[in-house]
Amino acid sequence: MKKTVIFIALALLACTAFAKGGLKLKSGTSDFLKESVKAAVTLDFSSAQWEEEEPFVKWSGNDFETRSSMSLNGFIEGFNAKTPGLQVSGSADGAKYLIEIKLSNLEWRQSGGMWGQFYVRCWGEITVKEAASGSVVSTIEIDGVSGPGDFVPNDRFTRCFDFLGRALSKLK
Repeated sequence: MKKTVIFIALALLACTAFAKGGLKLKSGTSDFLKESVKAAVTLDFSSAQWEEEEPFVKWSGNDFETRSSMSLNGFIEGFNAKTPGLQVSGSADGAKYLIEIKLSNLEWRQSGGMWGQFYVRCWGEITVKEAASGSVVSTIEIDGVSGPGDFVPNDRFTRCFDFLGRALSKLK
C-alpha cells in the first residue's frame, strides 16, 4: 500500500512538472532576442477568459489592477533575469521593439505540492513589432504556460508571468 501511495504521489508530481506548457513561434523570427536593445511590453487582458467561463476582468473584480500589475512586473523580472541582450520594461521610451502579450484564457489548478498551493496557466499570443515602423517581427503562441504553485492567489499570477518571461527569453 505504501509503495502505491508513493507511486501515485510521484506520478502527480511528474504531471505537474510537465504541465508547464510552452511557446511556439508561429511566424517571423526570434532573432530580436539576441539584440542588445530595449523593448516595451504590454499585457492585454481585454479578451481573456477565466477558465473559459467568464471575462477575466469580471472574475478578478477589485483585484484586476493588482493582478495585471503584478503579472507585468513578473514578466519583466523573469525575462530580464535570463537574457543578457534584449531588456524589457513597461515604458516605450527608447524601445526598438514593442511586445504585446494578448491573453485569451487563464486558469489555476492544484499544484503537485501541498494542498492549497495552486498555479496559474495562461494561453494567448505574443506579437513583437518594430517600434519605428510598426511592422510585425514575430508572432508567438502561448500554449498553457504555467509557473510554480503558490499559496497566495495574486502571487500565482506573478509566478506564472515570471515563467512566461523566462520562457520567451529562451525561445529559439
